[in-house]
Amino acid sequence: MDIGTGKPSVEELKQIKHHLINIVDFTTNYTAYNFYIDALRIIKRLGKRNRIPILTGGTGLYLKTLIDGIFIGPGPDIFLRKCWDNIQTIELYKKLQTLDEKSAKKLSQNDRPRITRALEVILNTGMSIEEHRRLYTAPYSGKILYIYLTLPRDELYNRINTRVEKFFLMGWIDEVRAGLEKGAKDIFMRTIGYKEIMNYLKTDIDRNKLIEEVKKQTRRYAKRQMTWFRNTKNIIETDVRDFDRIIKHIEKFMNSNL
Repeated sequence: MDIGTGKPSVEELKQIKHHLINIVDFTTNYTAYNFYIDALRIIKRLGKRNRIPILTGGTGLYLKTLIDGIFIGPGPDIFLRKCWDNIQTIELYKKLQTLDEKSAKKLSQNDRPRITRALEVILNTGMSIEEHRRLYTAPYSGKILYIYLTLPRDELYNRINTRVEKFFLMGWIDEVRAGLEKGAKDIFMRTIGYKEIMNYLKTDIDRNKLIEEVKKQTRRYAKRQMTWFRNTKNIIETDVRDFDRIIKHIEKFMNSNL
């Protein structure tokens, strides 16, 4: 998934060393736990070489998993998940409320993946997923400088709109077609832009309407990101254009850890 993910270009990858790029294919079930293990391994390796890793991107959940830690609970219960295939998400949520009210309160009633995960944990262990986290989760022990790069909302939305248009000019629709032929339907269904293009390919939606819909969904995602990061503890909010201020934060962090 090169275009719609904003993946670094070949030239950028040559200029700056990147990790965890192009490591799995469409059919691999790669989770936050996989990222936690892979990222820690790289961080430790870089630490031995006195290199400071920069974790960058927009997926707050993966970053939170790395910083706050993750518990190793029971694996997915394929039998239970199969039994739940034809049960509506709201019914599963009500079941979770009955068995584990505390965990249910922290979830949206539409968040099927997390609802089913919480259900299978308590059904298989007799212990809530929240209790597992409290007892078995170890946070990252290293020192962290956590910077949230911002822009005024109007400018951010303009950049999003321009970026989406660029992706379509780069051949995003063809990328989705090729991915579907390789079995990428499931991952595309969970990814902004790819999901909308899939719908476009099997309906009579106008191309311009498709582009506007992807812009809208991306802006909504950006808004959710703002809420996520602004509610994160110990985070420094800095305008991405204020390069001098960003450097000062980094220098202060480096000097305090010498």
